[in-house]
Order: sequence, then structure tokens, then C-alpha cells
Amino acid sequence: MSHLHLVDGVIAPIWWILGYIIALGILGFAVMRVKTTQMHKKVPFVGVVSALMLITMSIPLGFLPFHLNLTVLVGILAGPWLGFIAVFIVNVILAFIGHGGITVVGINTLIIGLELIVGYLLYKTLSTRIKQVTAVAAAVVIALLISTTFMFGVVIATDTGIEHALPHSCNHDHDDGYEQTGQKEQLDDWEQHLEEVHFLAFTGWSAVFIILLLGIALEAFVTALIIKFFMKVRPDMINSVNISSRQ
Repeated sequence: MSHLHLVDGVIAPIWWILGYIIALGILGFAVMRVKTTQMHKKVPFVGVVSALMLITMSIPLGFLPFHLNLTVLVGILAGPWLGFIAVFIVNVILAFIGHGGITVVGINTLIIGLELIVGYLLYKTLSTRIKQVTAVAAAVVIALLISTTFMFGVVIATDTGIEHALPHSCNHDHDDGYEQTGQKEQLDDWEQHLEEVHFLAFTGWSAVFIILLLGIALEAFVTALIIKFFMKVRPDMINSVNISSRQ
């Protein structure tokens, strides 16, 4: 869910350039961390988890204007640094297939990367205190709330229009270029786009909150289910990440 579908030209250059600088800086640090922790054997796994995220992030659920990210799952299986590399790769591919512009790759990498790293750290902390499946679900919920809040914060800070952060059922009619608006015009624009959000019997912010709650709950359930499966058939894929991260 926490992914901005911004075409090129919507966001001001200062913001997407800054996004690229920060994202590439973290990416460089991630590459160095992968080398120093001797996790090179997991590099082929990056392709697998990248493909997994690419599939889930490209396909809306249909009945719910929401798509799964599975970023916390990737963080648990691949670790935070390989996971961040996978997030960058996925965002580049999504941009090339029209799922957002090239200029927004850096910002989207930061948003989803934050979700992955926070989810991984929360799982690592909670799994030592509560059941692993419960820890996974809690990590997903908190990480998604944080990344979604960050996403809305980016939209507000860059003044790109709230329609870019709303669920995918909304029509993005203002993707033809970047335009600075006053506070009153921005509030009117928000109200207009919120009126276009419909889900079941709900509209506006009520519909947005229901969609977010259902989407987050679904992502937590699916991630916990997959982790539970791996715990039965390949527990080493989960435990090895925790061991490697302490070396």
C-alpha cells in the first residue's frame, strides 16, 4: 500500500533529487553491510524476493483497492540490507513498466525501505518475547502504519496532491504536471478527491480508513501465514537472518 504512483513531472525536482541522494546513500551502505557480514551466499535470493515483491505490488486485489507489499516478509527472509537492495530493484522495474515514474524511484525506495527495516527490527525484537507468528503480525501492522504515515507526510511536504496517496480506486486526474497551489485550493482539492473514494457503504475518509485497516490486516495475515509455513519446512531461512545480523 505504501507506494506513491507518481508519474514524472508531478513532483518538484528538489524533492525527487533529494530522495535519490538519500536512497542511493542507504543503498551503498547496504551493499557494504552485505559484504562485511559475509551474506554473499544470499545474493541469488535477492532475485527471488524481488520477484515476489514485484508480483504482489503489481497486482491489485480487485475486491479491495489495495496491493500487498510483503516487504516485512522479505526483510525477515533476506535481512534488512539485502531486503533494501531488493526494494530498490523492484521500484526501478515498477517504474519501467509504468507503475510510477522514474523520478519517484528514490522516494518510493525510502518509503518501502522504511517499512522493511522497521518490520525486520520489530520482528527481531518481538520474536524473543512472544510467539513468532504473533511477532510477525504485530511487526507488519506497525511497520505499515509507520510507512503509510511517512507516505502521507511526503505528499503533504511536497504538495503533490492527496490523490497520489489514496487507494487505487481513485482516478488520478492531476498527473499531467507539477503545480503549486495555495492552502485553500489544496484543501478543496483534497475534499474533491476524497469524495471520489467509495468502498462498500463508506465514502471519503471513512472509506480510506476501512480500506487501510482491511489491507493492513490482510497483509499481516498473509505474511504470518507464509512465515508459519517456512517455520515448518525451512526454519533455517528465518533463523539464519537473525544469526547473520549479529555477526
